[in-house]
Amino acid sequence: MPITNEEHIQLWNRIENYSFDKFSDSSKNFTTKLCWEEKWTTAKARKLIQEYKRFVFLCCVLEDGASPSHDVDKVWHLHLTYTKEYWQVFCKDILQKDLHHYPSNGVKEDDNKLKNKYLNTLEAYFSFFDDLPEIEIWSDVDLKKKIKQMDKVPISYQFAIWGCVLFLPLLFSEEFAFLLNGPQFLGYYFMLMCAAIFVTFLHMSKKRQEFEHLLFHFFTKRPSIYQIAFHFFDKHHAIQTALLNLMENQLLVVVQNEKIMETTDKSARNEDVDFADNPFRAFPSTYPPETEIKYTEVENLFKRTDFQNVQLHFLLDAIKGNLFNRFFFLIIFIGAARVSQGLYNEQPVSFLLMLMFLFFVTYNILGAIYLNERNSISEVLKKKYGYQGLTKIDLSQKFAFDGRKVLAGLSSGAIIATVFPFFDSKGRLTSNSCTSSGGCSSGSSCSGSSCSSGCGGCGGGD
Repeated sequence: MPITNEEHIQLWNRIENYSFDKFSDSSKNFTTKLCWEEKWTTAKARKLIQEYKRFVFLCCVLEDGASPSHDVDKVWHLHLTYTKEYWQVFCKDILQKDLHHYPSNGVKEDDNKLKNKYLNTLEAYFSFFDDLPEIEIWSDVDLKKKIKQMDKVPISYQFAIWGCVLFLPLLFSEEFAFLLNGPQFLGYYFMLMCAAIFVTFLHMSKKRQEFEHLLFHFFTKRPSIYQIAFHFFDKHHAIQTALLNLMENQLLVVVQNEKIMETTDKSARNEDVDFADNPFRAFPSTYPPETEIKYTEVENLFKRTDFQNVQLHFLLDAIKGNLFNRFFFLIIFIGAARVSQGLYNEQPVSFLLMLMFLFFVTYNILGAIYLNERNSISEVLKKKYGYQGLTKIDLSQKFAFDGRKVLAGLSSGAIIATVFPFFDSKGRLTSNSCTSSGGCSSGSSCSGSSCSSGCGGCGGGD
């Protein structure tokens, strides 16, 4: 771990060597009691105790203190009940300072401060321990609640759909949908589909606006394009973004018709392109000019922590959800029930199945357009941090957001593409058949003429 300050090293060693199960004077040691009270497994309790140790370390070394996760706070609460051990041993001898617990008072301004403090805690965790906080333990519960709240369908929309379900049959002089004959039910089902799609469109549009507003205030620090490429795509896309930036800086050039790169004279660097946060910025200077370098050599330099971002890490976890809401299942259920009725009565159901398929496809298209959270994140990042209006020299930034398709149409695009191998979603090498003309053969993964791509926490350290 990258704790280099000697005082911090000594503090961490004392915390790391502190045993929570030696001071208990009851039949249940600390770990057992934690498992019993929280209904946790022994493995989970021990993991949370380890995370609690990291948390109190951050409380001691950060000027403004740290804020615990929901589960880490539970460990802290239990530890505080052992008052003599906590104050006279743990604080006095181990931490060598008093560590107080400050509950949240529920005031909105303070809640915003706690949110920022929690994010700062996660950033510091990553910085000190050279590892991202585990999502299962440090997940941003408040962020997940806000995003989940957006999924709730307004009552007015629910009344509208149920009104259609119950009263549309009256247009055909029937009180119940399943009493309609075949053509009548198809008309009823088509109108029901249109109503559900329209209401879903309104709900998705509203949710997207709320989500982008939330995102705009969520990001407190600008992620680098290399972190964006890593979290939005994968390891290889992040590496290729970094290499493309070095090419823009004229520190690397691609040897035409060869799958290799060459270093250049450092004095020829393009000063118009920023590469200060490029994790690979130093490696070309370790080679003499015109040294041939293969992609696999650069891949070996990859260090995951150089490309990880705490904000993106937890945000992408929080947005995991289900595209389909209750409207979708209601319409499909009604259709499926009618299909069962038709089959039982030996009536044709092919047209109804076609309508159900049309509804399924239309619903998915709406979701792809309006509920593509990663596109929303991209748009917010572009607006907030000036990634919009990118110029020709911002190729690496475009590549980070949009992938290989930005190389299409560029005179150097096909040449660069020969250096960048294709990898599938599992990181396996696939065929790359892009030709020098920018076209792709059927063996490539691209087509056409372009390549696609609760607790207030603790006080600060003294």
